[in-house]
Formats: sequence, structure tokens, C-alpha cells
Amino acid sequence: MANKVFDSLAARVMRQLMEELDLTDVQAAGIVGNFGHESGLISGRQQGTSETAKPKPVMNKDGSQPKGGIDWPQWDGVRRRAFSEWLKRTKTPYPSYEASMGFVLHELKSTPEKAALPALRKQTTLKAATETFEKKYERAGVKAYPKRVEMAQRALRLYREDKTKDKVAKAEEKS
Repeated sequence: MANKVFDSLAARVMRQLMEELDLTDVQAAGIVGNFGHESGLISGRQQGTSETAKPKPVMNKDGSQPKGGIDWPQWDGVRRRAFSEWLKRTKTPYPSYEASMGFVLHELKSTPEKAALPALRKQTTLKAATETFEKKYERAGVKAYPKRVEMAQRALRLYREDKTKDKVAKAEEKS
């Protein structure tokens, strides 16, 4: 399932990251590869659950925090709490693409997490972009760089295939 969800969303996520954050396709793929490794781009996915598990709430009803990370980047600790507060403040439905992407963009534009962008923008290879984003934004307990890079390669391929399909469709419209 994670691969199905990832494959259906990777190009869309990359396009939005490129447009909103002024990134190259390689840099955006580095981000998406990290999220693919962490959650398969499944909104609401709780760390340690299967790809088909029911989405988990960001916070427990009593206000306590479930163990582990949540959502695309597997936010935990203060970032998980900030995600919960952002969802309440913005009234964004959760789990959803809008919630996942919205908070990623919020962090990368409006919080100290935006410090990851200058370092990411310096990268020109997929491996460097993927590893830099992990070091500056994800800060994962388990690095698993080969898997992150593999997912970034997959995202970049899907994006480029999607871009080619768009060009063919536009050419057909003109003829």
C-alpha cells in the first residue's frame, strides 16, 4: 500500500515543493525520498504501524502524546505537538494531503526548520540532497540513507515520467 500511495503522490508533492520553495527536481526528490522512507507519504501514519493500519490521532484525547512519530516526516515530541496545534488553529482536516503538505510548508517557511532550505538548495546530486534534508530537517534516529536515496530515485523517476506525460498531452492538444 505504501508504494501505491507513494507512487500516486510523489510527483504531485514534488511539484508543489518545487513551486512553493523554489527547489530543483533533485532537491524536491530528496525531500520526498525522506518522507517516502518515513511513512510512504501516508497521511496519519503512526511510526511502527503497517501501511494498512488505520490512521492515528496526532494527540490522545487526554492531550497526551502517543509514542513515536506521525505523518509524512514522522513528527514527534515538540514538533508533533506543534503539528497538533497548527491543525487546530487552521482547522485543517486530518489526516489529509492538505494537513501533511500544509504543515511541511509551514515548518519550512515559518519556523526554525526553514534553516534546512539554504543547505538543501546548495545540493546538486540526489544523494546529497536526500542526506542533507535528513540531517537538517528529519534528524532521524535511524538514518537508513540507502533506503531514503532509493525512495528519492523513485520519486524523481515518477516526477519525470509525469512531466513527460504532460508534454505529450499538450502536444496532442495542439495537433
